[in-house]
Amino acid sequence: MQPATPGAGACERCCQRHQICLPRSRQVLVPVRAQPQQEATHWQPVPGRREALLSAGLAAVLLPIQAAHAEEPLQPFDDELDGFSIAVPSGWSKAKGDAVGKKNKFAVPSSRRALSWFPEGDPTLSTNVTVVVTGVGPDYTSLGSFGTAEQFGDNLVASMDRSYQLRAPAFGSRPAGSVQEARLIGAKETSKMYYVEYTFRKPSEQERHLVSLVALGNNGRVNRLYTLTAQCYESHFSQQKDLFAGILKTFKPPSRRL
Repeated sequence: MQPATPGAGACERCCQRHQICLPRSRQVLVPVRAQPQQEATHWQPVPGRREALLSAGLAAVLLPIQAAHAEEPLQPFDDELDGFSIAVPSGWSKAKGDAVGKKNKFAVPSSRRALSWFPEGDPTLSTNVTVVVTGVGPDYTSLGSFGTAEQFGDNLVASMDRSYQLRAPAFGSRPAGSVQEARLIGAKETSKMYYVEYTFRKPSEQERHLVSLVALGNNGRVNRLYTLTAQCYESHFSQQKDLFAGILKTFKPPSRRL
């Protein structure tokens, strides 16, 4: 199928640029290439052995899209399937994908959805807003089931950080910037959600700045874990942080009782 807009071609270039090596383990899939208003057409594995919310956080950093235009007004979006709502810049396009994950410590065998919003026409390939929805077991009725906000933030960053290889003799002498690195900036609980801010950088790429909200909800059938992540290059964050803060304020998971 031919791309509907110039942005689809840019997404294809992103897929080639952002391949990563991951440990062999049980795997789930997330979309890394999608055309606006169409389902994702290419899939890339991420580890399934981590907790559901850790893989949701990793999914967010593996969805490279394009740079934002902060002057655009926010337009509400209501998700009928999983019951969350969010407002995103009106000129952005939406891509979506579904992936069936294997059962692990926290997740149950059910589809995991990823929805992303991104602007068109900017070649920097750095900014997007992503919501990842993952099934969790019925006994997980609060975020406390995953530890405190600080513990969640520490675990999320630890799942992506490889900087220990720069210090461990077993890995030999490696120069700075040669391994994948993640750094926690802060984590807290707010409005019954976890807020996590961190940076992430892959070798030979610019450092990214990410802000996430994590919530539990029930879509009327099963309990779901909702992870909203907004990201951009670290060098762009001072220009994008107000836009990101505005988007995060609009996010509402379903109000149904768990």
